[in-house]
Amino acid sequence: MGKVVAQASVSLDGFIAGPGGSGFDRLFAWCTAGEVATPSAQPDRLTYRTSAGSAG
Repeated sequence: MGKVVAQASVSLDGFIAGPGGSGFDRLFAWCTAGEVATPSAQPDRLTYRTSAGSAG
């Protein structure tokens, strides 16, 4: 069986960075790449855009 190692840090304002500052944009791309808009608790900061199946 393989071994998976992941590292990340999160600042108090919610900024996430990984080793070398790469990869996390792809990890969370699913929540902003779809056709259905769903506002978050702070819609001026983030509106989720997911597929119809994820939004339903």
